[in-house]
Amino acid sequence: MSDRPTGGVSGAPDGHHLGLAAAGLLRPAAVTLIAAGLYRLLQQLLTAPGLDLSVLAEFFGGGGGPPGLPGGPMQLVTPWMPHAASGTAAIGTYVSASVLVVLLSGVIPSLRRLREAGVSNQAGFQWVIAATTALLAAAHGLGAALYLEGIDGPISGLPAVPAPGWAFRAGTMLTLAAAALLILWLARQVTARGLGNGVVVLLAADILDRWYSAAPDQWRAWAAAIDPVHQGLRAGLFLLALLVLAILLLTARRLVPLERTSGPAAAEAGEAPSLSLRINPCGALPVVAAPVWLVAGFHPVEGPSLVSAIALCLLVALAAHLYAVEVYHPRDTVERLGRLGFRFAEAGSPEDAVRRLRATLHRAMVPGTLGLCVVALAPWIAGSGLDLPPGWSSMCGLDALVLAAAGLHLRQQVRSRRSLAGREVAPVLAAETRFELDLAADVLRRAGIDSRVRDDRAIAATGTLALWEVSRPRWPILTVYPHLGGGQALLLVDAAEAEAAEGLLREAGQAG
Repeated sequence: MSDRPTGGVSGAPDGHHLGLAAAGLLRPAAVTLIAAGLYRLLQQLLTAPGLDLSVLAEFFGGGGGPPGLPGGPMQLVTPWMPHAASGTAAIGTYVSASVLVVLLSGVIPSLRRLREAGVSNQAGFQWVIAATTALLAAAHGLGAALYLEGIDGPISGLPAVPAPGWAFRAGTMLTLAAAALLILWLARQVTARGLGNGVVVLLAADILDRWYSAAPDQWRAWAAAIDPVHQGLRAGLFLLALLVLAILLLTARRLVPLERTSGPAAAEAGEAPSLSLRINPCGALPVVAAPVWLVAGFHPVEGPSLVSAIALCLLVALAAHLYAVEVYHPRDTVERLGRLGFRFAEAGSPEDAVRRLRATLHRAMVPGTLGLCVVALAPWIAGSGLDLPPGWSSMCGLDALVLAAAGLHLRQQVRSRRSLAGREVAPVLAAETRFELDLAADVLRRAGIDSRVRDDRAIAATGTLALWEVSRPRWPILTVYPHLGGGQALLLVDAAEAEAAEGLLREAGQAG
């Protein structure tokens, strides 16, 4: 990641990514639906060559797989992971590969140079991540193959792999590696030509498919209930309230007022932009981390005891606090504000501004942390309080948060395309954070140039790494690669005003 965002048209991706002269919504929507359909088809068709699926179904009794492996026999060797945070094994492997490469770039000079090449020149870094994705998927395939070779049908006694050996193992490794790269390519096509970020779209497709698959069990459970209408109404209201809470956790912000320290008088320049701090700056990460930390275990079907439920909420709060402290860099925000001609209103020295900003963030996080605790306990509430079957109750927490984030992301992408309809636009700035784009937009606004933000990054959609939206992280190696699926954060202006806008941003020190 570069120390300064790269500006200019050279910082933009291909023209089709920007929707120049806005082609409308029909074509991007069709691309997105086709990609999601192909993705689901791949999950159903791809299996390890030489695997007897009938024996596999006999071994698992047509039900769930063993711990740590996918939920159904047909999905055992397909690009699939049961955990909502990982989505498919292909997407989960891609995210893991991104994290691994970013970590290695902290100690390997050649990788560090690729990472710092600028947000507009990430091709080399992306190729390294893709290669690492293929290697990790192949390693996952080898582990799955070794496990499958030890399976025999409990009734028939037949082996699940009639011809075990390195031919089967190599075929499984190649299948999963090719599937991971193919699904990664599909995600990038959605980002480039469809609606929203491809990684987010495919994760949402997984969640919707699981909810749809669990619907028959839920229907049978309601039909057998003493008062199915009342039970169904309670469950519907609970899910609605959960989605509303998820939307609030993803959208609610606290604005910190700024004031200008240089340039035109405030009356002439207009109101300065505000610094936006989310009440939930950590996204879904605390909900993922807390159950892992909970030694006593948290099972959404059996439900936690009162003690373990309290411990889970405390761990959610601890995870949120640790993430905010370790990743967010308030001094970096204050220093960059000063370089760009802004300061915090009613703040004295820079040290006072840093203290005020840190305190404001922690106060803003209180309602967000409480909301995350409710999300973490939602599966238990749904299972024990509303008698929802395990298929649905286990998806009432993290899945609902990710699905709400994906819906908000797609809504924002649709609105962005509609605002650009009929306009020929050009990018003038590609940045790491939305905050940089907001300040650049303020510079252009004071000069009478209208601009629009185009943000199709996965991190913005899933609500994670929200702190990065106002500051580059204190420890960059602790963050996920920001350009998952090819996403970027861009500032667009009318093509006729692009040259003048670039000049203004260079003068303000906001473009390379």
